[in-house]
Amino acid sequence: SRSQIYEAFAVNGEISIDDDISSHFKDGTLNFLKIISECLQKSTNQNDQKISQELSKISSIDLTSLKLLENIFLYGKTAKAPFTAKLGKFSTKEMRTGTLASFIDEIDDFMICLEAFRNKRLSYQAAKTSLSIHKFAETFLKFYAEQKQAKGLLDFDDLITIAVNLLTTSEVADWVLYRLDGGIDHILVDEAQDTSPSQWKVIETLARELTSGQGVKADRSRTIFVVGDQKQSIYSFQGADPGQFDRVRNSFSAKLAGADKALQVASLDYSFRSSRAILDLVDKVYENGQDQSFGSRRKHIAFKSELPGRIDLWPIIPKKINPNLEKWEETLELISDADHFVSLARLIALEIKRMIDEGSQIPEQKNINHEPTFRPVQASDFLILVQRRSEIFHEIIKACKDVDLPIAGADRLKLAGEVAIKDICNFLAFIDNADDDFSLAAVLKSPLFGWTEKQLFNLAHSREEMTLWQALKKDPNNFLHELKVFEDLRFVSEFVRPYELIERILILHNGRSLLIGRLGKEAEEGIDTLLTQAMDYEISEIPSLTGFLSWISDENIQIKRQFDSSANQIRVMTVHGAKGLEAPIVILPETNDFKNELSDEILFTENYAFKKFSSTERSNKTANIYDDQKRRNSAERDRLLYVALTRAEVWLIVAAAGNVSDTGESWYKKIEKGLVDLAAKATPFPNGGGLCYRHGEWLFSQSSGELAKKEKTVKLPPIFTEKVNAPIKCEKFINPSSLAGAKSVQSLDVETYNDANDDAKIFGTIVHLLLEKLPKTNPDNWQNILPNLLTWAEITVSEETQIKAYKQAEKILKKRGFEFIFAPDTLAEVQFSTIVKSIGDLPIVGVIDRLVITEDSALVIDFKSNQEVPTSVDEIPLGILKQLGAYAVSMQKVFPKKIIELGIIWTQSAELMKIDVNKALSSLDAT
Repeated sequence: SRSQIYEAFAVNGEISIDDDISSHFKDGTLNFLKIISECLQKSTNQNDQKISQELSKISSIDLTSLKLLENIFLYGKTAKAPFTAKLGKFSTKEMRTGTLASFIDEIDDFMICLEAFRNKRLSYQAAKTSLSIHKFAETFLKFYAEQKQAKGLLDFDDLITIAVNLLTTSEVADWVLYRLDGGIDHILVDEAQDTSPSQWKVIETLARELTSGQGVKADRSRTIFVVGDQKQSIYSFQGADPGQFDRVRNSFSAKLAGADKALQVASLDYSFRSSRAILDLVDKVYENGQDQSFGSRRKHIAFKSELPGRIDLWPIIPKKINPNLEKWEETLELISDADHFVSLARLIALEIKRMIDEGSQIPEQKNINHEPTFRPVQASDFLILVQRRSEIFHEIIKACKDVDLPIAGADRLKLAGEVAIKDICNFLAFIDNADDDFSLAAVLKSPLFGWTEKQLFNLAHSREEMTLWQALKKDPNNFLHELKVFEDLRFVSEFVRPYELIERILILHNGRSLLIGRLGKEAEEGIDTLLTQAMDYEISEIPSLTGFLSWISDENIQIKRQFDSSANQIRVMTVHGAKGLEAPIVILPETNDFKNELSDEILFTENYAFKKFSSTERSNKTANIYDDQKRRNSAERDRLLYVALTRAEVWLIVAAAGNVSDTGESWYKKIEKGLVDLAAKATPFPNGGGLCYRHGEWLFSQSSGELAKKEKTVKLPPIFTEKVNAPIKCEKFINPSSLAGAKSVQSLDVETYNDANDDAKIFGTIVHLLLEKLPKTNPDNWQNILPNLLTWAEITVSEETQIKAYKQAEKILKKRGFEFIFAPDTLAEVQFSTIVKSIGDLPIVGVIDRLVITEDSALVIDFKSNQEVPTSVDEIPLGILKQLGAYAVSMQKVFPKKIIELGIIWTQSAELMKIDVNKALSSLDAT
């Protein structure tokens, strides 16, 4: 409520700010300020005269004028005592001892009064803004809830909230708990440090009966088992609060004590992942930490105590100003090759490549009962962890691809952030709407056409009232290539799916190689992801270019990519994404200074939402909330570093580029101090001198020690060395159109016309293509579509053949009574694969020309372009009957509850001949 929000800021919401101001400042304040203004006007100091002018404009004491007065009479934010009264320091010494001498005490009193009211002014401002935020949230959440209810949806928070309400406040809560008490013997909470307060409420409610004493069945032993590590609580953005861990533990302890039971607390000090060297560093980095949310300070113990380990601290690559920023003709986003992050990324890539090429050794110990052994390093051993998906993240992926290292790519891909995806989507947007000048300009400037600014300017500047597309078409001689590409894609867009259109851009028009050639190998990920999204879209939606562009245009679409754990690839991801993972070698490249600033404009407490405001406009309440959130963020970053360090099994490499201050707050400085405390040795690295700390005997090459695995010579059995004969080629599937039997009526002179010859097959292909594509397009454009369609299908025939094929197709499509065959809800070129035991063990794989599905039946239509048409079903060649029989038996399996019907459309005569299903099935047994 209003009163509660204002009360949170220690101001009275029942009275107006104007009344509060009037009660705080004297009645004669305005006259006093007018006198001071007149005095300052006489000063020879320009600043005094400027202040005089500002004071003369004040006509009332309100929120606006108070802010101005504070700027005049209080110190600024950079002063030793910010926002305090300038006691004895107002104006110049000459004025204080002269014209203003008799007013100094009154000025000081006014400044003290102004300073005292400043926080109240800011509190009123914050309360008013907070009230607006709450009013908006109330309206928005009501609408959001109505929309969810109308669509029958729940979000993640709803699942928790409803569960809490069901167990605590609903009318059936006691009955639900009673029923649960009869069915729950044990509760296990894993990753408890990531559990939010609302989730804990569900758990505590479920456990209430377990901790209250005897349950429904007295003979059962019931337990609650909670496992968690406060040091790994890094999901505050999901509501996780590490402080809840201690609160819940104490709560359970007290409840169990009341039921004459004891809470058993155990600490798991052994690490089964990391070597002693890694754990030594972790203990040193955190031995003096004071944050209570970090949990126990107990020392870590390496389970594999003999496993060698090492930590390398590379020297810092200093920050370098991008020289391209001084070149007005270069885009600001262009990253210089001399950039410090680029330099570090290349260094990491080259070092990984060197280690793999030289067979650098890493230790492993698969069993505690065996001695550690060494093996050559491989790509999958490397896990590169960053704090954010920032510049260094993408540069590392790029650098690794540049030296042909196998790398898994980004763990998350933001579609709107990929340049290659933007270029392709601009291409599609223009194809969808030829009047879209912006998209066409973007495509022409993209790697797909590579136009310069001058080329684009010349086209755009001289086009007068025309669109860019009209200007292009007006000059076909100069833009022959562009027009050919655009015309082709605009034509086929009428009947191909978005996926096929993208593939056409990438393959037929060389788009993939053009984009990768200009943007680098990393563009390949974005391109492949877009193709995957196009396929996903076609599964869930009716495929259309306009629909796809609308669907893909959401700037917040992020694709979470799953890495194949068995693939031999380098992994690059955020520390948050690596939670629960591990790797023999972990590289931390982003350990430079991190600005601990809150990016969100809204600050939240348990019950309220507040505007952050700038540092000069924060009330004491807002400032305390802001500082508390920063402290929480800082503590979480310490826990994030803990997670990052403990992902390493045997080798940790730490690097930094850019600013690394000496305050000791950066990860780099914290790790450096820990290594110094461990007496790490100065060691040369590729980019200069750093520190190295090792535990155990470390093998540096494949032949430099006894710990290397010995090569074993294995004598293979003769079967592995015998020469084998070439395998017998077997059919992998049954093609219905290839089944044995004649395919044509053999009454024509073979030399006159042979249905099996190449010309007949090409003619039939054209007719089939027209019957597939034309029903989806406007009949007025059918004749114009034919040449482009043949170009797209890469078919070259005479104009006479084209006309003949078109007339056959047109006659069928326009024939009365055939409308149901080519209706929008029918299917064309339906691919299928089935296994029918009666025909054999191989799958039947084929394509049905047209499939008409109703509620009760499925009609299979096959187009036949035979020159001679049978006069009856009895004259249909055996091979064609068998083909239809295979269709029928397959569709009976696909649609077991539908009646299967068969038909042939003879394109020569435009007749539909219905085929008895049993006759077609029986033909399968004929020879």
